[in-house]
Amino acid sequence: RKALLIAKELYDPELISAALVREGITFKQQDFLPEAIAYFKQALETVKHLGYSKLEGYILLALSEAQALARQPRESWRSIYLAEKSFEHESSLPETSLIRTSKTSLTAQKGVNSVILQNFEQAIEYIDTSLIHYDPAFIRGRARLYIQKAEAYFKLGQLDACVQNVRDSYRMAQSAGSNQIMDKAKRLYHHLIQSQWGKERKVAELGNFLGEK
Repeated sequence: RKALLIAKELYDPELISAALVREGITFKQQDFLPEAIAYFKQALETVKHLGYSKLEGYILLALSEAQALARQPRESWRSIYLAEKSFEHESSLPETSLIRTSKTSLTAQKGVNSVILQNFEQAIEYIDTSLIHYDPAFIRGRARLYIQKAEAYFKLGQLDACVQNVRDSYRMAQSAGSNQIMDKAKRLYHHLIQSQWGKERKVAELGNFLGEK
């Protein structure tokens, strides 16, 4: 919020938009979806048609996920489509907000949104495709994709694949210091405990691996 105030004083639309989208992400993480969507749309309007293609694409990806979480599938895929269009154009202005977006992040977001919207087989296909080209240095991002894939496999009833992806995600999340993703892995483990596989050896071993037993 301080960054937003400073950006407004500087009359810098790129920095204003970047501060707004960061606020929106915070609201999304706290499950305040209407507020998150409102901030993302405001961020988008701030830089629309100004030539900041990377930032615009980044905002659209964030907006698409919030819309998916809000059970707005048509709007979510519309935002994905617009993000895809933005990636087709080079930014006409130098961008200083250090936004990292690419066709790989677009494909990854399609996978994340597909999990949220319960298109699980499609989600796995998108995530696997994105992981082929995903920067190995972005460990937190890879961990997030693996836990999303684990959830998809859980919903599809594929225990072995689910457990392996939980393990992979947790290991990466530990390396990146992401408590949020580690907590997601543990929540999925507890779903496994309460499922038809609750007494399976693989589930018990996963519990030991996660330090839950």
